[in-house]
Amino acid sequence: MAANNDTGVFMAKISRYLGNINGSNAYWHKAKEDLKAIITHAGAPTFFFTFSSADMHWPELLALFNNSIDSDNSTENRRQSVINNPHITDCFFTQRLENFIKHWLYNSLDTEWHWYRFECQARGSIHCHGVAKLKNDPGLCEMSEIAKKGYLAELSIDKADQTALPEMNQQILEGIPNSMSVCKMVNVYL
Repeated sequence: MAANNDTGVFMAKISRYLGNINGSNAYWHKAKEDLKAIITHAGAPTFFFTFSSADMHWPELLALFNNSIDSDNSTENRRQSVINNPHITDCFFTQRLENFIKHWLYNSLDTEWHWYRFECQARGSIHCHGVAKLKNDPGLCEMSEIAKKGYLAELSIDKADQTALPEMNQQILEGIPNSMSVCKMVNVYL
C-alpha cells in the first residue's frame, strides 16, 4: 500500500488496528463513538460521576500490603506500598467500582445503562469518570435545554426585534416551570 501510494487505505487500516490499543487516539475516538451510539439509542445520561481511589486510606487495601492506618505506618510507607503494587491497587479499585455499579447504580438507583473510563493519576493510582441513565429519568437533559432557552430569551428580550418577541415569550413561559422542576430534582438527588 505504501509503494502504491494508497495512503488513505493504509491509514484506515492502521487506525482500525490502533483502535484496539488502550489509550491511543484511535482507541478514545472509538470509545467516544461507542458512547455517542449508546446515547443516540438509549437517550442522554441522567448524571455524571467520578469514582476516586482513596488508596492510602482504605484499611482493607493496606491490609493486603501488611500495612495499617492505625499502626506506626507513615504516609510515605503507605504511598510506597501503593506505588510498588499497582496491580493489587488497581484490582482493589476495580472491585470496589464494580460493587458500586452493581449495588448502588443498579440495585439502589435502578440504572438503565452506564459507561465509564479509567484515568491514571500522577502517583500511579487510578480514578474513573462515568455517566449513567436512570430508568426513571424524567428527561432532565430536555428539561434543562428548555430552561436554558427560556433563560437566554429572558436575558435578551430587551434587545430583540418585534418579530422575535412571540417566540421568545413562549420560550420564557416554557422555561420557568422546567427550570423549577430541574432544580427540584437536582436537590432531591443531592
